[in-house]
Amino acid sequence: MRHFNVPSLTADFPMAAGSIDQHHHWRAHLRRSYRLLSSMPFAIALLCVLALASVIGTVVPQHAPAAQYLADFGPLWASIFALLQLHAIYSAWWFMLILAFLTLSTALCVLRNAPKFIAGMRRYQEHIRISSLKAMPWHVHAQHSHPEPPQQLATQWAQQLQNAGWRVRLQERRSKHTGTQDVFTGWLVAAKRGTGHRWGYIASHSAIVLIGLGGLIDSDFWLRMQAQWSNIAPAASFEALMQTPQAHRLSGNTLAYRGNVLVREGTRASDAIVQTANGYWLQPLPFEIELRQFQREQYATGAAKMFTSVVRIHDQDHAQADDGLIAVNAPLHTHGLSIYQSGFGDSGSPVQLQPVPLIASSHNAPATNPQPLLPAPLHAKVGQQLEMPSPAEARLEIVGIEEAAIQDVRQVDLTAVNSARPALGSSMLYRIRDAAGQAVEFQNYTHAITLDDGVPVYLFGARTAAQEAMVFWRLPQDADGGLQDFVRLLHAMQNPAMRAAAAAHYAQGDLPHAPLATQTQLAQSSQQVLDLFVSAWPTTPQVAPASTSAHAATGLEILSQFIETHVPTHEQTQAANMMRRVLTNTLLELLQQARALAHLPARDPQSPQTQAFMQAAVASLNDMVLYPATVFYTLRNFTPVYTSVLLVSKAPGRYLVYPGCVLLVVGLFIMLFVRERRLWVWIHALPTQANMDTHQVTIAMSSNRPQRENSREFTALTTLLLGTQRTFDS
Repeated sequence: MRHFNVPSLTADFPMAAGSIDQHHHWRAHLRRSYRLLSSMPFAIALLCVLALASVIGTVVPQHAPAAQYLADFGPLWASIFALLQLHAIYSAWWFMLILAFLTLSTALCVLRNAPKFIAGMRRYQEHIRISSLKAMPWHVHAQHSHPEPPQQLATQWAQQLQNAGWRVRLQERRSKHTGTQDVFTGWLVAAKRGTGHRWGYIASHSAIVLIGLGGLIDSDFWLRMQAQWSNIAPAASFEALMQTPQAHRLSGNTLAYRGNVLVREGTRASDAIVQTANGYWLQPLPFEIELRQFQREQYATGAAKMFTSVVRIHDQDHAQADDGLIAVNAPLHTHGLSIYQSGFGDSGSPVQLQPVPLIASSHNAPATNPQPLLPAPLHAKVGQQLEMPSPAEARLEIVGIEEAAIQDVRQVDLTAVNSARPALGSSMLYRIRDAAGQAVEFQNYTHAITLDDGVPVYLFGARTAAQEAMVFWRLPQDADGGLQDFVRLLHAMQNPAMRAAAAAHYAQGDLPHAPLATQTQLAQSSQQVLDLFVSAWPTTPQVAPASTSAHAATGLEILSQFIETHVPTHEQTQAANMMRRVLTNTLLELLQQARALAHLPARDPQSPQTQAFMQAAVASLNDMVLYPATVFYTLRNFTPVYTSVLLVSKAPGRYLVYPGCVLLVVGLFIMLFVRERRLWVWIHALPTQANMDTHQVTIAMSSNRPQRENSREFTALTTLLLGTQRTFDS
């Protein structure tokens, strides 16, 4: 034999050896990466991270203005939210990346394990060791007398199991060759039932893949990629988008998007405003939406009943127009898009406002020459800014009317018909901004409500910061159903001559038979009470955006301080009660004089309605110094012109998400309610000739769930096969 020396390739070609090692190294890395991605623990970890992120997205308001995060959470957390995109978490890049890896991991897990599950469902496990049957959770070992040989007995029992709904396979067991023939050993009946529960695992995991793919398809990732490829920058704000719309317009081939369409009654719109974490874009629609009419219905209590937009859809070539209705929870589906009723707003509705100055036009006007009660009304539109005559350089900004202000109808409870809250009617929201740019926001209701004291009052709210709650000033309604008596009393209080005349008239009426000196002393005391009460009132028009008036002393506080200073301690309570009675009665005399100057009949001083009005008027006059303006506006007339806010959604991924949800429910149902059971029956004859009719039988069963039903079922099976109920070891 000759030996040949074969040269070593690795010795002659060291570069080739290095390449081979590197190739094996990368293959090992790929195998490890594949095992990691297709492992169930990795998918569960990603699912937990997504669940945690969803909790954050539920707690943190999404797509709110940056100023709201700054006010609610502070500068530090607001910057963290902006850095991690927690204000738009469901479109954040890291959220989409985790969702993509979860979808990929679950898909690989299904591809890796589904063949094993299917093969396991098809197997009967008839090759199981006989000795392992005794280790089953449910088993019984007994001798059974039967005239038939083991083969016929096994066939008979297999037929009985099939009739009971089991799938059965028979197997004959023989020992190894001994000489020229086989030695017969026995028969094994292998049965299975409920193996389809593994389809639950496949269905539920496939559902996660479908839902994940649908979420990725419907995300704004494709919109941002299109904008990046087309070099279209987003607008930083809605105002910037409206100023230069063409610079932020996308193409009409965007795969998926969700945007708002604002359509005024009688006009058309063909672009949707898409808001993402990066800014605003204009998305062209494949049609034009014409808002023919916006319908808003309410119950008698003022609760919302129905919001409906009557629209007409025009094709781009204007060849066809289809009419449709869009209501809450009743979207319109057309051209592959879904159109929802998202909200409604005001489109510059004309309003008529009545200014009500709190400071009289002339403090020292003679009592016999009254000034007009109210100035001429103002005509304006919602959203308009007006220059105010006083205070200097102040502006009136009409924000909206409650019935037509921008509202999200998805947050309106359409079922709240019988509400315990009184119907406040419509309200007007406006701001007064001073020369320095500081503003006070007001909300005035148009209808009076009756509170606990039984006196109908009008509510006039004010706040100096957007994050604060409205603080309401209550003004009593007079017998004529308005505010005229209160305004007359307010203006008369600022006239020294009228205060003196009211005090003198009150003294004469309260002490008609007293000496003149006593009446004069009471009149002077009454006038002093009125003078002290109005001493803290402003005398020039002003706005207090910094809430400086909140620390001013009210009229009753000034009177209380006067009593504490000039009256002994043991007489202060009696003096306070007497001063309150004098104040109320003197104010009633002042109101009667003001009505007489307006040529109106006097109010009945003994009427319970008049007395209740005066008690409420004293409290309202006392709180006037806390109101942050010296004028308020009431709504006299309002003609609503609506803008419908429609949500347009293009979501092709829903055709994967909806089947995925159904598949997930079916998969979970199968996993929870389908039990897999495996049954083995081992039959073999005893070796002695004397017991040819006696067979040794071993029956065992396993299940994927340890339930009581398995014990009852196994007992029923042993009774069916052996003919008598047997106890078993478990």
